[in-house]
Amino acid sequence: HNTLVTAGLFLLADLVADHRRGGTELTPGHAVSQRGLLGALFVLGVMAMTGMPPLSGFVAKVLLLQAAWGHGAGTLWIWSVL
Repeated sequence: HNTLVTAGLFLLADLVADHRRGGTELTPGHAVSQRGLLGALFVLGVMAMTGMPPLSGFVAKVLLLQAAWGHGAGTLWIWSVL
């Protein structure tokens, strides 16, 4: 899922950069006028990258934390990294 989210964030960054530059010959400069939608898409993408619930990265992190729970001294290190 990180690959898809990263690609989406790059496309979003391209939209914002193109809008700020004034557009190119192929696209008008004011192609994106909905700042709220762009902001919401950015927040959703960042939440997906960090693994916030209820997105798919969260489930993987919870499973890793559960697997590391009973391994003694390494548990604290693994929990702090995740």
